[in-house]
Amino acid sequence: MAEDSGLEVDALDGKPGVRSARFNGESYPEKFATIARMLAARGTDSSTARFVCALALTRPDGLVWETTGTVEGRLQLPASGHGGFGYDPIFYYPAYGRTLADVTDDEKAAVSHRGQAFRRLRRYLVT
Repeated sequence: MAEDSGLEVDALDGKPGVRSARFNGESYPEKFATIARMLAARGTDSSTARFVCALALTRPDGLVWETTGTVEGRLQLPASGHGGFGYDPIFYYPAYGRTLADVTDDEKAAVSHRGQAFRRLRRYLVT
C-alpha cells in the first residue's frame, strides 16, 4: 500500500501539490509566507484549494486497487488556529466556517481527504 497527500492551490496551478511536505522552507510558517508571496505575484491573496490523498494497493505483479480522497476549501491567510498540522491553519473549510486548524479532531476526521481514502480502502478489503 502507498499513500501520498498534498495541497493543490488553483491560483498556483495546483502547487504545491504532491511536493507539499518538501515545498520551500523548513517550517510551515515559511511555506505559508511563500504561498502568500506567490499569490500576491498573481494579484490575489486567496484561492480555491483542496487537499488530495492518493492511495494505491499493489501486489508484486501490479496495481490491485486505487482511489483518491479530496476535501475542497479555500486558502485563508494569515494562518488561523492551533490544532491540526501542516497546511491546516491556512485551509478554510466552508462547511465548518473555519480553518481545519480550528476544528476538533472528530470534525476533521469526518471530512479528511486521508480519512475518505482509507474508508474506501476498508470497504474494498471487507467486501
